[in-house]
Amino acid sequence: FVQKLKIIRFFYSNLNLSREVIIHQFLPLLQIKGHDNVLRQCLRILDLPDSIVSFCDEKRFSLRQCYQLTRFSSDLLNSFSTRLPYFNFSASVFIECLDFIYDYLRQHDVSVDQFWSNEEISSFLNSTQPETERTLAFRSYLKELRYPVLLARIGEVFNKL
Repeated sequence: FVQKLKIIRFFYSNLNLSREVIIHQFLPLLQIKGHDNVLRQCLRILDLPDSIVSFCDEKRFSLRQCYQLTRFSSDLLNSFSTRLPYFNFSASVFIECLDFIYDYLRQHDVSVDQFWSNEEISSFLNSTQPETERTLAFRSYLKELRYPVLLARIGEVFNKL
């Protein structure tokens, strides 16, 4: 899919083809059904950091999943991309974790660097657990950050049972 996006960018940027020509002649050849909105999404995806686009390609993200990433800042995406080797993300878990971090940063007015320098976050990165287990633990930690009251209440209910 990412290779198709790169072809679209080449047509758009280097050949100076009109949007109409790309939409009506080349998108169907690339087996991408769409219109102006799809072309706009494709071009926005290609503005993502290269390491994230490569990750999307490796994990076989869909157009919709790739496009979801365009709402995150380059700082957040770049910081996450340098930490990808520590985890084993599926496309959906990757987006979910980014959502959790994005919400946390906004709610607590914390910078991306401050988030990653947190001791608990560092412990995930320095863990000797296999990547899959580390990913699950990291995801659970992020859920606790996002829903501390809800998870505490659920724990109370289970303890009463």
